[in-house]
Amino acid sequence: TAPTAPTARTVSTVPAPIPAAVAPAIVTSRPSRKRKQAAQVPVAPLPAVVAPAAVQTIVLTIQDEQGTLLKVKAFTNTPFSTIFGAWCKQKNRVLSDLQFVAKSRTLESHRSPGDYGLSEQDTIVVQAKR
Repeated sequence: TAPTAPTARTVSTVPAPIPAAVAPAIVTSRPSRKRKQAAQVPVAPLPAVVAPAAVQTIVLTIQDEQGTLLKVKAFTNTPFSTIFGAWCKQKNRVLSDLQFVAKSRTLESHRSPGDYGLSEQDTIVVQAKR
């Protein structure tokens, strides 16, 4: 067999095809002469926005097992985890060993005084978990 001569590469000036995902962004179409009327859709009025209860400052009284009272100033939307954490730090106690009770209900740490409707007249009692 005779050796073949190297062939020259031809360079095309024709652009490569446009991918389908990009094509709609690049290709322009001629606007239609007949425009369709947009359907008139009735729009319902927006519902009234209920404003949340105003955030207030409250002074909570926390009573431990020995009857010692500690007053804590907080907002009504402050999570109990923050309030209980501050109390435990002050008293050098471990939060996981305690439960906090007000109005005969065990308080959940992710809730806040406003969730339970606590006021300054209410006392939170600290008890060891059973």
